[in-house]
Amino acid sequence: MAPTVAALAVRAGLIAAACWWAGLSPGKYALLHDGWEYLRLARAIAHGGLAGLDPATLRLFPGYPASIAALGMGQAYVWPALAISVLCGVACAPLAARLGRDGRIAWWMAVATPSWLVYSSTVMSDSMALLLAIAVLLLLQRRRWVWAGLAAGLAFCVRPVGALLFVPIAIEALAEGGTKTLARALAAGLPWPILYLVGSRWMLGDAVRSVREYTAQDFAWPLQSMFSAGRNPHMGRFFIGYNFCVLAVTWLGAIGLWRRLRAGDASMRPFLTWHLAAALFYLFLPSSWAFQALDRFYLAVWPTTLIGIAPWLPRRGMLHAILIFGIGIISFMVAARWLVNLAAVFPFAERSF
Repeated sequence: MAPTVAALAVRAGLIAAACWWAGLSPGKYALLHDGWEYLRLARAIAHGGLAGLDPATLRLFPGYPASIAALGMGQAYVWPALAISVLCGVACAPLAARLGRDGRIAWWMAVATPSWLVYSSTVMSDSMALLLAIAVLLLLQRRRWVWAGLAAGLAFCVRPVGALLFVPIAIEALAEGGTKTLARALAAGLPWPILYLVGSRWMLGDAVRSVREYTAQDFAWPLQSMFSAGRNPHMGRFFIGYNFCVLAVTWLGAIGLWRRLRAGDASMRPFLTWHLAAALFYLFLPSSWAFQALDRFYLAVWPTTLIGIAPWLPRRGMLHAILIFGIGIISFMVAARWLVNLAAVFPFAERSF
């Protein structure tokens, strides 16, 4: 219970601190990052105005903005958008701890890292996508094939990486019950991606419009953004170093999961499968700014990273409390600074909602 309360307090405090420090109203705060596009897309979904949107906005998948439109009943958008993002982020803390069978993980999910705090406190789809990924892995633990397939299908409609959740589902279903078990999971999960693709074809004239818009916006060779990071004017030395640390810790988590699997813990197999699939997908993403956003992209495997490195985390209560308190304070201050810096250069006028 305590980590859940802490997760909510930290995110509410971060929103309040950023608004106060940068002199923003909640309405302007909600525009930061891709928030302005998600809000416009939610309004368009609620009122059937997709054709009038900027084509670049159509790269975004509809799961999160559709949820905003539904919760706000087509009338309110800012507070529903923030509520979904924050509450999904808060829910990830206890569920990740249950997934890894380790209460310490809840504290790390509650207060670290700066990127996780930022993207679970702004109008972004990351926390919803991560909650669905955790749900899939939890359901696989319980061999709830139909529900796992359903959650994976919904996850794809939130962020495209969600499609990779069908990989651990397929491996576990085939190992446990064969093709009939896999068919049950796919029957529950595939209708949602199919519905999205058919709807996109019907309303926008292109079933893969999102993918085409992403490609048109920033296509580049895989790893190109990493090798050219030093020449990127949007990445200072601190941020380059931070992203390389994220990369290192993520792959350390993969090693930890593999070691636990080798030691006989079969429950690590779907975790490692998802971890490797998502981490490799984002590492080799053909995008000119993939490395610039690696800290955000690798949030998809932050819970499995924590599960993998858990054996190396302090186990003594006081030592762990001191460590998590210090990391939490640093994460909060860095996250607030990032938001304030972004607000100072953000084009609010042209991105108003």
